[in-house]
Amino acid sequence: MVNHLGSFGGLCLAVSVVVSTKEAKRRKIVSETLGLCRNLAKIERLILSLVPDFRASSLLALSPKRWCLTEHDYYSHCTIVQMDITGFTTLASTISAEELIHLIHAISTSIDYLADCITHVWKVETVGDCYIAVVGGPNHCEDHAHRAVVFACCIVENMQRIAAATQLHLKVRIGVHTGEITAAVMGRSLPRYLIYGRDCEIVRVMEANGSPGVVQVSDSTAQLLPREWLLEPLGFHTMGNGERIMAHSVRPRANVEVLERAGRFCPRLGSFMHWFCADASDVQGEEMEESGENESLGVDASMLSIPGRSARDVRVGDGRTPSAGSHRQSRAASFGLDAKSGSSEEWSKGRRAHASSADPVAAGGRG
Repeated sequence: MVNHLGSFGGLCLAVSVVVSTKEAKRRKIVSETLGLCRNLAKIERLILSLVPDFRASSLLALSPKRWCLTEHDYYSHCTIVQMDITGFTTLASTISAEELIHLIHAISTSIDYLADCITHVWKVETVGDCYIAVVGGPNHCEDHAHRAVVFACCIVENMQRIAAATQLHLKVRIGVHTGEITAAVMGRSLPRYLIYGRDCEIVRVMEANGSPGVVQVSDSTAQLLPREWLLEPLGFHTMGNGERIMAHSVRPRANVEVLERAGRFCPRLGSFMHWFCADASDVQGEEMEESGENESLGVDASMLSIPGRSARDVRVGDGRTPSAGSHRQSRAASFGLDAKSGSSEEWSKGRRAHASSADPVAAGGRG
């Protein structure tokens, strides 16, 4: 009887060891699978940081060194926007490196939010103080020229507010041109999805020959703009090959609400600008803590308060923090733009809203 009990106990122990071994293997497989999923997610995020999402899916199965061998893309209906900060070299010599990093990050982030809310805007790249974007093209829309000019005017107003908040001399030159581009993944060690073509050179000339604080558009863009925009011929610019390109300055007509809708169009941008224009002690208010905007923006209060250059008395609009829960479609619709179809609606006309009732990022620049 004792021998039977001993055999049964040994059998139970053996079964227990087998079960434990299988459970350990199962846990190891689950752990490795989760680790693999996390690594794949990191790879996807890395790819998306180098190329746009519409191109990333075709590159996942390839080595980054082979991305440059993929076929290029051609877009015949798009508008290019190129922005450059005037006097950037002088500015960089008058403030500390830390201040400069905070400033450029704040500028780029706020422009990115504008692009996201206007929709159909594809950010190509930023090189130093230069920001290049394409409206339409891979993000097809029929009113790409109109959206591009809205985007450019909002950038000008955005820079004016940042200049007032930081007490720095900040102005931008912006060139806008409508045409066609060729896009391809370039490079092996740090591949990027870049644009090329004659029209890229034209927008560069538009920007380089522009005046600070003025949006300058080519004739091809001017012909596509609705009557809501006031155009002023500026003459011809000569390209390197001798070709002459007609240029116009553009601004909204006085009786059309264009830029003042930006707060409703982009509530999160309104929050960002409110943060940037407030002191570090002011941005930790109850509304910001409740809305959680500090996490969704990916920045913190100390970053937005440039050391020694915060302006306590400078506020955007009435200083209220708008809700971040608006959907992209409703934001675009409030700007007279359809986020889904890309069609342009009739913009409402009337008197400008009083500053005290305007949204935080409501802009009123008229060029």
